Amino acid sequence: MMNVNPMLKYLGDRKILTIRGSEAETGDMSNEAQTFVNEGCGELFNVPGATHTDMYHIEEKVDSAVEKLVSFFNETINK
Repeated sequence: MMNVNPMLKYLGDRKILTIRGSEAETGDMSNEAQTFVNEGCGELFNVPGATHTDMYHIEEKVDSAVEKLVSFFNETINK
């Protein structure tokens, strides 16, 4: 598996949103991604109590992530 996180620095001033479940075993990858994003461009959103797979099929967890996505896109794209 290739780790693309170090390449995030080449995105310049583009905003990055990382969404993870707070209980996800893959959460460290999301945390690591934020360390490669240029300063002021990254945001990490934790879905409380969610595992990685919860983010695919548990409606309340998915809804939380979608609400954050809508908010993020409205803030970054509609400027």
